[in-house]
Formats: sequence, structure tokens, C-alpha cells
Amino acid sequence: MGFLTQFDSFHDMAAKATGLSDFGSDDYREPMRLLLSDYDEYMHFNDFGVQMITGEIVGRLVGRLMTEQGLKSNSSNPSNPELANAPITRPLVVIGMARTGTTALQRLLSQDPAVQSLPMWLGCTPMPRPPRDTWAANPCFQQVAQGLEQMYALSPEIRSIHPMAADEPDECRFALNHSFWAPDCSTTAIVPAYANWVFNGDARYAYRYYRRALNVIGSGDTRRWLLKDVCHLFNLDAFLDVFPDACVVFTHRDPIISLTSVTSLVYLLRQLREKKVDPMAHGQLMLDTWARAMGRAETLRRKYDQARFVDVHNDEFHADPIGTVERIYRHFSLPVSDAARMAWGARVKADPTSGHGVHAYKPEDFSLTRQIVDDAVGEYQTRYQSVVQSMYARRS
Repeated sequence: MGFLTQFDSFHDMAAKATGLSDFGSDDYREPMRLLLSDYDEYMHFNDFGVQMITGEIVGRLVGRLMTEQGLKSNSSNPSNPELANAPITRPLVVIGMARTGTTALQRLLSQDPAVQSLPMWLGCTPMPRPPRDTWAANPCFQQVAQGLEQMYALSPEIRSIHPMAADEPDECRFALNHSFWAPDCSTTAIVPAYANWVFNGDARYAYRYYRRALNVIGSGDTRRWLLKDVCHLFNLDAFLDVFPDACVVFTHRDPIISLTSVTSLVYLLRQLREKKVDPMAHGQLMLDTWARAMGRAETLRRKYDQARFVDVHNDEFHADPIGTVERIYRHFSLPVSDAARMAWGARVKADPTSGHGVHAYKPEDFSLTRQIVDDAVGEYQTRYQSVVQSMYARRS
């Protein structure tokens, strides 16, 4: 049975799992159909892959149901009667190509008591943020944590390369994907029609939904939001249209290193799910997708006041993590409290690598070379070289 033929069944499964029935606006339904159709036409999943994709689809629909329920349950709150449209002021957002240090930077920044962030489990299942000491007993938390452990049990190498935890701050995509605008699907599967839609469609509907989900999770918490996702590169305009005063931290790393690293990581994921994966074809898919995303982000970035962005090189962050986060705060004129400095210092001392282990990868395994990658990323190379020069200038 194909995925598309289960379109209604997926909704039924989500409704049964939650006891809810309101999926909100219908704007997600056509992209969902497009994604499922591409899965049917181009992908050859193994049994675990079918199980994993089914779980992802139903999970996104569950997220929609919970977001709508969260808005309803808070709609009569006298302290915030318009929760769905509550402003999110000057969020601090970390973006950059995958494997450029976005996760480590986000997790360090999140230690500031003055910010609120998005843990994976609440991104997957939006609800008013419960007290921290109750998370482990929450069935939604347990389900997300168990799903991670199942994946890591099948591929321990993925845990070492990119450790995730249900209670750690993580990517916006876990809530953004509820709208089925999911750029990560363009890199983890062969979905040509859907990928073209991701690049060319109007993603503002997805970001409007995402803002609503954040308002459910925050439920009146007035602290600054700290967000992070590489997916924002695919449509920076849509993100900045919905979050017009966002403070954008753009991370960088040598493109041949970052591209090969993410190609290797996604290759392991695809091997878990698919019957056969050609590493050379996979390398070409990743090159084409990320070069397109980086090129588009660079073009769109030039439209805006450059003071809205601050650039951070991965090497600079690892050499001086505290100095780097303080530079970010200075750039955006954000206050740095003694409590933030102490929390940042404790995090660096306790977990200097954010849990990351050794990741061995070689460009030639995926038919990548420095020349091929440099040519593909095009104008982004100029930006990258400028970031490198600025980094060395600050060190001198």
C-alpha cells in the first residue's frame, strides 16, 4: 500500500492517538500529498523505513492537533486573550549550513536564563511548557525519547556524529514540519517535485503556523526566544517576513568540510531506511540541494540591513566559545548578566563539545572535491572568505 493512499488513514491515526480532531487550516494538505506522492514514486524504503516515515507523518499531524488544542485551551486566559497572534520580539536565531556548529552554539546560548528555547519534545508535541521537573514523566516526552533511542540503537554512529536528546534545545523544524514545508525532506530522500515546491512555494504559511506553535509553548513567557535551524536558509524571506525583527546569527565552516560531513550523516540515515543507497548519487543530491540553499540565502541576505546579521566561524566558536557568545550579544545590544556568564562557563566546562564524538568522512566517498564544492556554492564563497578574514583580524 502506498503512502498517498493512506492520506486519510494518517489523519485517523493522529486523531485516535490524541483524541483530537481539529487540524487547523487546510494549507498543509497539498504539500503533504505532494510529499507522499514523491515517496511512492521515487523511494524504496525497507520495513524500518516504512515504519519511520509513517511515524514522522503521523507525528506531524499529532503536532498540528496539539497546537490547535493549545490555542483553544488558552484562548480564554485573561492575561493573554490573543495567544495565537502574540508578538515574538527580537528572537535570536542561529542559521547556517548544516554541520557548521549551529547545535553547539545554540546549546551554549540557551544557558542564559533570560532566553527560552525549543526542546525537541515540545517542538514535536506543542503544549504549554510544563515545569522542567515533570518532563520525564510526560507520555509525549517519553515517546520522543524512545524514538531517538530506537534510531541510535540501530545506528550508534549517528549518536556520536549528531547527539540529540528530547530535553535539549533543538531545531525549529520539529514544529515547522507540521505544516509539511520540510526542507530536510529534500536532503534525506529523493523527492524532486516536492523539493521544487519547497524552494519555489510561499513558505510564509508554515512560519505563521510555527509562530503560533511557539506561542502555545511559551504561553505568556516573555523571555526572548532562542531559535535554530538550517532550514531557514531555504526561504530566508519567509522567515524574516514572519519574524521581522529577528537577530540572525549566521554560522560558517569550510564548505567542503561541512558539506561532506552532512552528506556522510544523512547517508547513514538513508541506509537505515532504504533498501539501497548509491553514495555517488547521494553526494550529488546533497551538493545540488545545499548549493541551491546557500546561494539563495546569500542572495536574499543582501536585501536586508546587514546589521541584522552577525557571522560566526565554527573555528572561532570552538577556540573561544564564551568570547563568541559575548560578541553576538554586543552586536545586537543584548544585556549579558552575571548569571548568563556563569551558566555559559559551566556549560563549556561540563560539555565542551556538546556531546559530539568522532566523525570520520572523506569527500571522495561521495564523488566530492574542493573544486566541485567551491564552484557549486558560487557567490557564498565570497561571503565565507570575508568571514575568515574577519576572524583572523579579531585574533591579531
